[in-house]
Amino acid sequence: MNNWKDVTQYATAVASFLSGVAMAFASFIRNNTVEGEILGFIGECFTLTGGIFGIGLYVRHKTE
Repeated sequence: MNNWKDVTQYATAVASFLSGVAMAFASFIRNNTVEGEILGFIGECFTLTGGIFGIGLYVRHKTE
């Protein structure tokens, strides 16, 4: 069951990261600029991704 939890966490992190990048590209292609709301969304996506990877690595390192 632990393996399923790791797969779910990493899949969520990768999906969040890719959605932030895709939103940035879509906004830039459509408007030739990245609006503040889009930057906020990108920041939240990257914070979620960093949190998932960072907490996972921290816990794994502490339990070894």
